[in-house]
Amino acid sequence: KGLQFIIDIPDDLPRWVEQDESKIMVCMRHLLTNAIRFTTQGAVVLRVALQHHDEQPSLLFEVRDTGIGIAPKLQNDLFKPFVRLPQGEDDLQGTGLGLAITKHLVELMGGTLHLQSIPQVGTQIGFWVHVHLPDEAIANKLATEEFGSLTVEDVSFALSPEKMLSLPEDWREE
Repeated sequence: KGLQFIIDIPDDLPRWVEQDESKIMVCMRHLLTNAIRFTTQGAVVLRVALQHHDEQPSLLFEVRDTGIGIAPKLQNDLFKPFVRLPQGEDDLQGTGLGLAITKHLVELMGGTLHLQSIPQVGTQIGFWVHVHLPDEAIANKLATEEFGSLTVEDVSFALSPEKMLSLPEDWREE
């Protein structure tokens, strides 16, 4: 589609957190798929951030796009099962379950979902979930198990977008 894909992740984001990875992945897949589907030009941005709410760390997973947006009067219906909003030529794609499932999973994880959208400008949708940060000893053990005895610089290089894009396509999907 010729879209720009931007990943906005701060340098100080913790490498490991405890939360339900599979639920987060399903939610992110739905949000990113919708953003790409309904954006014909411009950009899709994935942003991850850490914030402490009431002494408990929380992660934000957010997707912004420059797509067609959603009229305010239709936004509440987005999260109902099997509802597909009229959005042009993509009307017949999807089952209308993605955002309903996302909302349900975010709530199961104790999180909150937010949406801001302006027709013909774009959409910003994301969720906060509380996470547990492992202590330094556990983080060091995880680093050694996952990467062997690599330095922080080695890990940063291995996980860089340039390095990831050089992998075979089926590996990148994993």
